[in-house]
Amino acid sequence: MKKERKCRNGNLDLYKRLDEEADFDNTRYWEDTRYWGVFYKKQKDSQEKMVLIDPKRFFKMTDVKITENQLKVINARYTHYFHPKRKENDYNCNLIVGDIKTILRDWIELQYPLIQREVSRIKKPELVEKPLMPGDYYNFQCGVSGIGAAQAWSNFMNYQNANINQHKIAQYEWECANLERALFAQFFQGIASKMEAAIVKLLKENNLLTDRFDRNILYATALGKDKKVEELKDFKWLDKIYCLWHFLKHNTLSTYNTLKERYPELLNVDKHYEQGELAMYFVKFSNEMVIEILNGCIEFFKEYCELIFGEKYEEAQWNYSQYFISIMKAKQREKEDEWEDLNNPLGLQWWDDID
Repeated sequence: MKKERKCRNGNLDLYKRLDEEADFDNTRYWEDTRYWGVFYKKQKDSQEKMVLIDPKRFFKMTDVKITENQLKVINARYTHYFHPKRKENDYNCNLIVGDIKTILRDWIELQYPLIQREVSRIKKPELVEKPLMPGDYYNFQCGVSGIGAAQAWSNFMNYQNANINQHKIAQYEWECANLERALFAQFFQGIASKMEAAIVKLLKENNLLTDRFDRNILYATALGKDKKVEELKDFKWLDKIYCLWHFLKHNTLSTYNTLKERYPELLNVDKHYEQGELAMYFVKFSNEMVIEILNGCIEFFKEYCELIFGEKYEEAQWNYSQYFISIMKAKQREKEDEWEDLNNPLGLQWWDDID
């Protein structure tokens, strides 16, 4: 494709002139976007202008390193200029991955710290830690009882205090674990609900959804594609979040058995589940488990969007006009700051000349 491009040297005279202007301190050469390899072309029947990139010039003048994948995509063109696929970063994969990353960030920064904070507020019990000695027995101190009675008293009291301490510790640990489970279950159901809302929004915006949704509708979007949604490498993470969510919602033996059959690592294996028992007591919640599932769902939707929409996530991070424009503007600001330092070292404004 590269050999078929025409006018590859069409801008050499322009670049030579702009580079010569850059040699003079009083010129504002950087304001011309063409200096950076960014061109604008007016489109027919539209007020908006198309952004065209001269890749060789752009990457040379901005000092941005180009990856092998970028080079491969950019070189697969027939024209001198590279035309970014989109104007803005509105790829489907970026939108839904962005939604899930927001869910993950909320969990890490807000929800899990809240769980830790609330659990830490449970007051620790006051324990009898110092063992009693025979000499602590009042009757022995008064001479009423002998050493044998005092020893028997201290043994009995220490045994009793140990039992009381053990009961207090067990009660405290149960209260902490119970609150932690309840908050984990509550937040996880919220996480799953937000995930499904992101899926519904994705399908709706691509006209792949009517007025109802279930997972079969999501799977049906792959009809006629190279593979099924269920065959994607990271599908298990989406399936895992749904299986766990259904168990927490419904508290039924069927949802328990499904979770146990597919993902037994999420369950306490030493407990026997009976229909109608609260699911949260049978799930092995942890911060690591939630993070792992959400990260897995991010990878799944990268694969899903490539299968359904033909979007490669890595390419979607840069193949849009605003990516190149934002880099160019950052470089322009750098040059503007340098110019200000040389021509206005005191940082004076127009009003400073009034006097």
